[in-house]
Parts: sequence; structure tokens; C-alpha cells
Amino acid sequence: MIRLTLRSLRADALRLLLSSLAIVLGVAFVAGAMAFVAKIGGDFTLVLPWGRLGLMLAVAVLAALLASVLPARRALSRPVVEALGAE
Repeated sequence: MIRLTLRSLRADALRLLLSSLAIVLGVAFVAGAMAFVAKIGGDFTLVLPWGRLGLMLAVAVLAALLASVLPARRALSRPVVEALGAE
């Protein structure tokens, strides 16, 4: 039986808070670094390798699909009552 406990809710809230904090700190660090480079007179140009980014996105999506589809197919091959009894 799957139970939702207060402890798991707290853990999820803590993970969400820490992830949000990490994002905010990362953005602030990059903004500060860009301001520092501009302050000392350097020219900052952002160059993104769109081809590599697209390839990495495609590989990540494929990996996510494989990670979710294969277990779902295996779960669908068992009768629901049997699967619930094994849990």
C-alpha cells in the first residue's frame, strides 16, 4: 500500500526549496560574473553551440522515454490484482 506521510511531504518541500535556492544562486553568480567582466572593460559575447545543445536534448529525451516506457510495458503485462498483491 502506498502511503503519503508528513515526513515525505517535508522532504519534498525541502528539496523544492533547496533546488530553487540553487537556481537563484546560480543565476546571481552568472549575472555577477557578466557584470564584473563588463566593468573591467572586457567584451562578453555569449556563444551557444546550438547543434550540441540540440543533440544533448534529444539524447536526454530518448533516455527519459526509455526509462519510463520499458518499466511501464513490464507493469502492463501483469494483471492489476496480481501487481497490487505483490506490492
